[in-house]
Amino acid sequence: MGGISARARGGAIALASALCLFAELMAIRWHADSFQVFAYFRNLSLFACFLGLGIGFARAGSPGALRTPVALVSLGLQGIALRLLGKTPLGGEALNNPVPEQALFGLFSTNLWAKYAICYGFLLLVFLWTAVSFVPLGRLAGRLMSSGPRLSAYGWNLAGSLAGVVAFSACLALWLPPPAWIGIAVLLALPLLGRSPLAWGPPACAAALAAALWAFPGPEGFEEIHSPYQYLTCRRHPGGTATIGVNHAYFQQVLDLRPGTVGRFPGSRLESHARYYDFPYEGGEPPGRVLVLGAGAGNDVAAALRAGAREVDAVEIDPAIADLGRRVHPERPYDDPRVRVILDDARSFLRRTDRSYDLIVYGLLDTHAVLSSHSSVRLDSYVYTVEGIAEAARRLAPGGRISMTFSLVSDLHGAKLARMFREALRSPACAYRTHYDNGVTFLWPAVRTPPPRGGVEGFEEVTARFEARAPLSDPATDDWPFFYMPVRAYPRSYLGLVAIVLACAVALLRGGGRGGGSWPCFFLGAGFMLVETKGITELGLTFGNRWTVVGAMIAGVLVMAMLANAHVARHGARRLAPWYTLLLGSLGAGLLLPPGAWERLPPALAPWLHAAWLALPVGFSGVVFSATFARSGSTSGALASNLLGAMAGGLLEYNVMYFGLRVLYLFALGCYAAAAVASRRR
Repeated sequence: MGGISARARGGAIALASALCLFAELMAIRWHADSFQVFAYFRNLSLFACFLGLGIGFARAGSPGALRTPVALVSLGLQGIALRLLGKTPLGGEALNNPVPEQALFGLFSTNLWAKYAICYGFLLLVFLWTAVSFVPLGRLAGRLMSSGPRLSAYGWNLAGSLAGVVAFSACLALWLPPPAWIGIAVLLALPLLGRSPLAWGPPACAAALAAALWAFPGPEGFEEIHSPYQYLTCRRHPGGTATIGVNHAYFQQVLDLRPGTVGRFPGSRLESHARYYDFPYEGGEPPGRVLVLGAGAGNDVAAALRAGAREVDAVEIDPAIADLGRRVHPERPYDDPRVRVILDDARSFLRRTDRSYDLIVYGLLDTHAVLSSHSSVRLDSYVYTVEGIAEAARRLAPGGRISMTFSLVSDLHGAKLARMFREALRSPACAYRTHYDNGVTFLWPAVRTPPPRGGVEGFEEVTARFEARAPLSDPATDDWPFFYMPVRAYPRSYLGLVAIVLACAVALLRGGGRGGGSWPCFFLGAGFMLVETKGITELGLTFGNRWTVVGAMIAGVLVMAMLANAHVARHGARRLAPWYTLLLGSLGAGLLLPPGAWERLPPALAPWLHAAWLALPVGFSGVVFSATFARSGSTSGALASNLLGAMAGGLLEYNVMYFGLRVLYLFALGCYAAAAVASRRR
């Protein structure tokens, strides 16, 4: 690294920053693909990356044995180890949900201390391994940024980070597997490693080993796909059926329920499966237009076609799952000319469409991933809210119906959904336990099920049971979109995860860097993390919880920071008080805006005005940080403090599970106010 000229240093900073961000996104996704627990706690992976990078920045001026090749080898070996462990029993029930306050994403919580110990111990091991792996990457970027003009170095850092986001987004768009990710990381690092085989050889070997492991053929009829959202498996069975898994958890059966097929197996479970899928269409005329939300591989779409629907709109967010439906479903529903496949978020489609439907079917819509590593909100959170149900009802044609089936893990969850229907639509829905995938079907307007056909297992009506317990539940709303929490309860068990993070941070920071910390930069990092998280969740509701929206939001934040940094570099910012006033004022105004304020504007303008409004605090905070960074005593110390502050902001985000999303404004206001006070004391 010492051979890099001053002219090339800017490019080297950009390359190192791209490597850091690409490796961060790679590790977060790799963890989630390997173990289902990380698919729901992606922010733990994010915290580990932040901690490692922060320590690396803090130690940028210190001698150390951890070099960039060590980081790449460590990350490659970690990915290999996680893949191998994921094939063992440890990848199943042993690592389940460690947070009993919510029946997390359809997973039952662990209920034995031994399982808690295994789960938390595993999280601790991966957290430490990841943090240590990122130390040399932060150290590399910190050393490069510590020489030369400070704001220029920060500008190159932001540009490289943007390139890292774009590069990993391209991997997601192309459905590339993990060996390709580690290979791209090695390619990004090669210009910084030098020509010595001792520098580039070990990372290249780790990438080759990972590629060989993934290339090893699996069982016949078994397929693996890394979609833009999650890790998918498809296991084909004799007779043309298949089973789809997501992040090592069961997701969906692909069934042939045509009358001729079902008739060949009298008394089999196929009859009850067919009854479940045909249930919304019984006792009425064939529907004209049907909307299937969460169409998956096409079972619900096939049922609509069997019932004689003239048109079917099939909404599925994951293109890989829709592609599996096209390729493996024995009834070929997606090839029917009556079917229109729409790759979109269900709530976003309901907001944008001007179509009306005779029947809206929620096809066991249940995603297995969170919206982003910054947030506790999951992909389908805004579908199962009071406002989401009301929005669906507005898309019904006169006499239309809603059929919503969900795999409920307790009666209290059913009571919660019953209460949400009543609050959204001012009348109850009928609920029937279907005996298929533990599902309960809610029909609105309330109708009575026809008598079960002879020899077929009927449905159990549970409406009265759910209605009796409904007052005990708390309805999910757009501000508190936590359907899997039957009641608001502070997630005290998350404190165990927080304790792990803090203990690791203290242990790794002891004897740490010489750069000198910066409290203003720390609080600015915490506030920025909260503002970014709030922006992602709000834009997810406005534009849809698609991976492209999240990627565009992160890229937009980096572009705003680049523009703010360029402004400070060119014009300066001698007085920070006006900028802090604008920053705090924009956050305060956002807090005071009533829910649904943007929906009152013209539909063509509202989303873009909302996005511009959310960009204001990002831009103001960018100016404040660049000015504070330029005045700080140490480049590496300021950057380390900022990253560790971002980790602290991420820990504060857990509070939304009790207080709701609007509390992020209050926490951000507090962090930025603390930064303003700390700046005045310096």
